[in-house]
Amino acid sequence: MWIADNRSDVAAVLKGAIELARNGNYVWFMTGSCIIKRDKLFKDAGFCDHSGIKFLVAKNCLSKVWNIVIKKKRYDVVISNNALIRRVLSVLGYNVLDRYDSIRIENIKKA
Repeated sequence: MWIADNRSDVAAVLKGAIELARNGNYVWFMTGSCIIKRDKLFKDAGFCDHSGIKFLVAKNCLSKVWNIVIKKKRYDVVISNNALIRRVLSVLGYNVLDRYDSIRIENIKKA
C-alpha cells in the first residue's frame, strides 16, 4: 500500500510500483482528494497499464488509516511520507516505510 497525496507523488514512484507488480505483488495506491485516471497516468509516465496496480481514494489521514485497518488481509508493507500515519500504523503492528526500498520490502515479505 502506497499512500500518496497527489498525482505527482504517484507518478514519482510509479516505476517502483510497476517493478513490484511485475514480481507478482499487488500494489495499492491510496490517494487524497484527487481522482487519478489510470490510463492517462501510465501514458504520461511512459509505461503500460498493469492490472496489479489498484487505486483507492481517502480524503484525510483518519480515513486512510481506517481503510488500512479494516481490511481483512493485512498489507505486507505500507509506504507513506506522512509521519503521523507511519507512527499510528507502526503502533498497530504494520510494517511501515517512508519511501520505496525494494531490498527492505523483499526482506519483509520473506519474513
